[in-house]
Parts: sequence; structure tokens; C-alpha cells
Amino acid sequence: MNSPSKKKFKMLPSAGKVMCIVFWDRKGVILLNFLEPGQTINSDCYIVTLTKLKARISRVRPEKKTTFSCKMIMPGPIPV
Repeated sequence: MNSPSKKKFKMLPSAGKVMCIVFWDRKGVILLNFLEPGQTINSDCYIVTLTKLKARISRVRPEKKTTFSCKMIMPGPIPV
């Protein structure tokens, strides 16, 4: 009796971790924003995401008014 030979599987590298920013309301998902591998959420990334969100809300939820604006405020020196 011969036992079946063992199959060797090719090891493929996994896709790794993916970060996704999700905005939703009671009606469902409004925006899914997938970040590039290695990208971090900093102020520039957040401003781009909020700008996409504003445009998306006006398309999928036209009854909602979007009046926010994206501005980056840098704090001054902290007094010691």
C-alpha cells in the first residue's frame, strides 16, 4: 500500500494590513476611504478625506447641508 505523496503548497506573501476610514449615518455607508500601504493618518490625509466626504455627502445625501470647511490650525508654542 502506497500512501499518497504530500503536496507542497507555494507560499505567497499576504497583502498585509489595509487601513480603511469609514463614514456612515443611519441610512448606511457614505464613504469608504482605503489608505495606501504604509500611509498614516496625518492632518494632510485627514483634510483630503474630509474633502472627499463633503463631495460624497452632496451626491448621496443631497438633503443634508454640508457647511464645514477644512483648515489646518497649528498651535503656537506651549508656555512653560
